Amino acid sequence: MRALKLTPFTTTSDAIFVGCDARPLLRCPSVPSDEQPVQATTTNQPRRVLALRGATTVEADDPRQVDERTQEMMALLIERNELDHDDLISVLFSCTHDLVSRNPATATRAMGIGDVPLLGVQEASMAGALPLCIRVMIHVETSLKRAELRHVFIRGAKVLRPDLVEAGDL
Repeated sequence: MRALKLTPFTTTSDAIFVGCDARPLLRCPSVPSDEQPVQATTTNQPRRVLALRGATTVEADDPRQVDERTQEMMALLIERNELDHDDLISVLFSCTHDLVSRNPATATRAMGIGDVPLLGVQEASMAGALPLCIRVMIHVETSLKRAELRHVFIRGAKVLRPDLVEAGDL
């Protein structure tokens, strides 16, 4: 099997090509010379795609409690990492098998995040797993470094990652 060599962005007068082994995979029109490109961010820090993690628990499989705890967790992740709506790429939720009354994506849509791809899955059943648990992984575009990300493990889910719990967490 031949390894593919990724090539950096290359430009011509009318297009930008991204590809491997010099074969274009994507052709995007370049900005006309009389227009200025829009700056994606106000800082000069490089932006990269990273993933944030979080988890919370509920006391019972109640749709209102799933909504409240999901929104609480999402709000903390967004606030602590100083994210804007446009920084969000996708959100993946998982719930333990004992949570069936509501998909956490529903609560997230109610926060105004419905245009971001949201997906909910059932967590694999494991012996000794934390019950009534909602987990999330959010892909974001950020200028933060991986070590600067602030993950959120709150309520009963603190036991999953005690090393990431912050003082004053719920």
